Amino acid sequence: MGLGAIVTVTVVGTGGYMLIEGWSFLDALYMTVTTISTVGFKEVNPLSTAGMIFTVALILGGVGTILYGLGSMVEFVVKGELSGMFRRRAVKKQVDKLEGHYIVCGYGRSGSRSPAILPLMTRRCDHRHRRSCPGTGRGRRVPRGGRRCHKR
Repeated sequence: MGLGAIVTVTVVGTGGYMLIEGWSFLDALYMTVTTISTVGFKEVNPLSTAGMIFTVALILGGVGTILYGLGSMVEFVVKGELSGMFRRRAVKKQVDKLEGHYIVCGYGRSGSRSPAILPLMTRRCDHRHRRSCPGTGRGRRVPRGGRRCHKR
Protein backbone atom coordinates (compact mmCIF):
# COMPACT_ATOMS: atom_id res chain seq x y z
CA MET A 1 0.00 0.00 0.00
CA GLY A 2 2.82 2.44 0.80
CA LEU A 3 4.55 1.90 -2.53
CA GLY A 4 1.25 2.31 -4.37
CA ALA A 5 0.66 5.65 -2.63
CA ILE A 6 4.11 6.89 -3.63
CA VAL A 7 3.51 5.91 -7.26
CA THR A 8 0.08 7.61 -7.19
CA VAL A 9 1.53 10.88 -5.88
CA THR A 10 4.25 10.77 -8.54
CA VAL A 11 1.72 10.22 -11.32
CA VAL A 12 -0.60 12.95 -10.01
CA GLY A 13 2.27 15.40 -9.57
CA THR A 14 3.65 14.74 -13.06
CA GLY A 15 0.21 15.05 -14.61
CA GLY A 16 -0.49 18.23 -12.64
CA TYR A 17 2.63 20.00 -13.87
CA MET A 18 1.93 18.89 -17.43
CA LEU A 19 -1.62 20.29 -17.28
CA ILE A 20 -1.03 23.45 -15.23
CA GLU A 21 2.35 24.51 -16.59
CA GLY A 22 2.30 22.78 -19.98
CA TRP A 23 5.65 21.11 -19.33
CA SER A 24 7.02 18.02 -21.06
CA PHE A 25 6.72 14.66 -19.32
CA LEU A 26 10.40 14.61 -18.32
CA ASP A 27 10.36 18.17 -16.91
CA ALA A 28 7.15 17.43 -14.98
CA LEU A 29 8.49 14.13 -13.62
CA TYR A 30 11.80 15.75 -12.59
CA MET A 31 9.99 18.58 -10.80
CA THR A 32 7.66 16.10 -9.05
CA VAL A 33 10.48 13.85 -7.84
CA THR A 34 12.61 16.75 -6.59
CA THR A 35 9.58 18.22 -4.83
CA ILE A 36 8.28 15.10 -3.03
CA SER A 37 11.75 13.86 -2.14
CA THR A 38 12.49 17.27 -0.56
CA VAL A 39 15.69 17.57 -2.60
CA GLY A 40 14.43 20.75 -4.23
CA PHE A 41 17.25 21.73 -6.58
CA LYS A 42 15.57 24.40 -8.66
CA GLU A 43 12.47 24.78 -10.73
CA VAL A 44 12.87 23.43 -14.21
CA ASN A 45 10.97 26.44 -15.55
CA PRO A 46 9.48 29.44 -13.80
CA LEU A 47 6.18 28.64 -12.05
CA SER A 48 2.90 30.44 -12.53
CA THR A 49 0.72 31.29 -9.51
CA ALA A 50 -1.34 28.15 -10.11
CA GLY A 51 1.89 26.16 -10.38
CA MET A 52 3.12 27.54 -7.04
CA ILE A 53 -0.15 26.59 -5.32
CA PHE A 54 0.05 23.12 -6.88
CA THR A 55 3.67 22.77 -5.70
CA VAL A 56 2.69 23.67 -2.12
CA ALA A 57 -0.08 21.06 -2.23
CA LEU A 58 2.31 18.52 -3.74
CA ILE A 59 4.89 19.18 -1.01
CA LEU A 60 2.33 18.75 1.78
CA GLY A 61 0.64 15.70 0.28
CA GLY A 62 3.75 14.19 -1.28
CA VAL A 63 6.08 14.40 1.69
CA GLY A 64 3.38 13.01 3.96
CA THR A 65 2.80 10.17 1.53
CA ILE A 66 6.52 9.42 1.27
CA LEU A 67 6.82 9.30 5.05
CA TYR A 68 3.74 7.08 5.29
CA GLY A 69 5.06 4.75 2.58
CA LEU A 70 8.49 4.42 4.14
CA GLY A 71 6.91 3.90 7.56
CA SER A 72 4.71 1.11 6.18
CA MET A 73 7.70 -0.62 4.63
CA VAL A 74 9.74 -0.37 7.83
CA GLU A 75 6.79 -1.62 9.87
CA PHE A 76 6.43 -4.60 7.51
CA VAL A 77 10.03 -5.62 8.12
CA VAL A 78 10.15 -4.79 11.84
CA LYS A 79 6.93 -6.57 12.76
CA GLY A 80 8.32 -9.78 11.38
CA GLU A 81 5.98 -10.03 8.44
CA LEU A 82 8.95 -10.56 6.18
CA SER A 83 10.52 -13.23 8.36
CA GLY A 84 7.10 -14.91 8.76
CA MET A 85 6.76 -14.98 4.99
CA PHE A 86 10.17 -16.70 4.65
CA ARG A 87 9.30 -19.13 7.45
CA ARG A 88 6.02 -20.11 5.78
CA ARG A 89 7.85 -20.64 2.48
CA ALA A 90 10.44 -22.89 4.17
CA VAL A 91 7.73 -24.98 5.86
CA LYS A 92 5.86 -25.31 2.57
CA LYS A 93 9.02 -26.59 0.86
CA GLN A 94 9.53 -29.17 3.63
CA VAL A 95 5.91 -30.33 3.41
CA ASP A 96 6.13 -30.58 -0.39
CA LYS A 97 9.13 -32.94 -0.02
CA LEU A 98 7.24 -35.35 2.26
CA GLU A 99 6.03 -38.61 0.79
CA GLY A 100 4.00 -41.24 2.55
CA HIS A 101 3.13 -39.00 5.49
CA TYR A 102 -0.12 -37.85 6.99
CA ILE A 103 -0.80 -34.45 8.46
CA VAL A 104 -3.25 -34.62 11.35
CA CYS A 105 -5.15 -31.38 11.88
CA GLY A 106 -7.24 -30.74 14.97
CA TYR A 107 -5.30 -32.78 17.49
CA GLY A 108 -8.08 -32.73 20.06
CA ARG A 109 -10.29 -35.43 21.54
CA SER A 110 -10.93 -37.20 18.23
CA GLY A 111 -7.72 -36.23 16.48
CA SER A 112 -5.53 -37.57 19.26
CA ARG A 113 -6.55 -41.11 18.24
CA SER A 114 -5.75 -40.56 14.56
CA PRO A 115 -1.98 -41.16 14.71
CA ALA A 116 -2.59 -44.57 16.29
CA ILE A 117 -5.25 -45.54 13.75
CA LEU A 118 -3.55 -44.35 10.54
CA PRO A 119 -0.84 -47.04 10.46
CA LEU A 120 -3.50 -49.72 10.98
CA MET A 121 -5.48 -48.46 8.01
CA THR A 122 -2.58 -48.44 5.57
CA ARG A 123 -0.10 -51.08 6.69
CA ARG A 124 0.19 -54.24 4.68
CA CYS A 125 1.04 -56.98 7.14
CA ASP A 126 1.93 -60.61 6.87
CA HIS A 127 2.31 -63.26 9.54
CA ARG A 128 6.12 -63.02 9.75
CA HIS A 129 6.16 -59.85 11.86
CA ARG A 130 2.97 -60.23 13.80
CA ARG A 131 4.47 -59.18 17.14
CA SER A 132 5.48 -55.79 15.79
CA CYS A 133 2.32 -55.23 13.81
CA PRO A 134 -0.26 -53.02 15.52
CA GLY A 135 -3.71 -54.52 15.73
CA THR A 136 -2.62 -58.01 16.64
CA GLY A 137 -3.79 -59.75 19.72
CA ARG A 138 -7.13 -60.87 20.97
CA GLY A 139 -10.09 -58.63 20.59
CA ARG A 140 -8.22 -55.87 18.82
CA ARG A 141 -9.71 -54.89 15.52
CA VAL A 142 -8.27 -52.99 12.62
CA PRO A 143 -10.72 -50.17 11.85
CA ARG A 144 -12.49 -49.29 8.62
CA GLY A 145 -11.98 -52.29 6.44
CA GLY A 146 -8.44 -53.00 7.55
CA ARG A 147 -7.25 -56.60 7.78
CA ARG A 148 -5.77 -58.50 10.60
CA CYS A 149 -2.16 -59.07 9.78
CA HIS A 150 -1.73 -62.53 11.18
CA LYS A 151 -3.15 -65.86 10.15
CA ARG A 152 -5.41 -67.78 12.44
